[in-house]
Amino acid sequence: MIIKKIFLLALISLPVIVNAQENEKKLKSISNTVFVGMTNPEFISLNFERRIASLDKSSLVFRAGIEHSFPQKYGGNYKWFGIPLGASLIFGNGKNHLELGTNYCRRKVYSQNPSYPSSDSKETEFQLNAGYRFQKLNQKGLNGRLGMGPSWYSSPADDYSYQETSIALYFSLGYSF
Repeated sequence: MIIKKIFLLALISLPVIVNAQENEKKLKSISNTVFVGMTNPEFISLNFERRIASLDKSSLVFRAGIEHSFPQKYGGNYKWFGIPLGASLIFGNGKNHLELGTNYCRRKVYSQNPSYPSSDSKETEFQLNAGYRFQKLNQKGLNGRLGMGPSWYSSPADDYSYQETSIALYFSLGYSF
């Protein structure tokens, strides 16, 4: 009698277990994303993103990358190199999602013009993001992000000290696998 109950329980549980394992494989197969991003007209970055948690209609992702600037700010005299770090919550089903997140970036500032002195200045940026994300979360393939949010910049160096607040726009294209 006990063996029949165990067998019946195992038989009833089998579809649930198989389905859970298939869903876990799908989530694991598309947990990574590589993308090229642009923030405002100045910064271009290459990023790696990892999904670390997923629920039915939301996901938590972390990302890290490298970033470089085009020589446009301050008359083209300075450029930046930085390491952006970020986290986002992604909401929605299907291929259209709301993305809410935060970014932190520490940048090295250096001169492009010989008449301006080069310095060891560093810039820190903190940014909040809200945007649209096009991505099929349970499939490999192309994705895109578009959004905006407030940014706070600061640089404490003696020769290059400032604090600034602005609205940052971002756009990225990538591939999930």
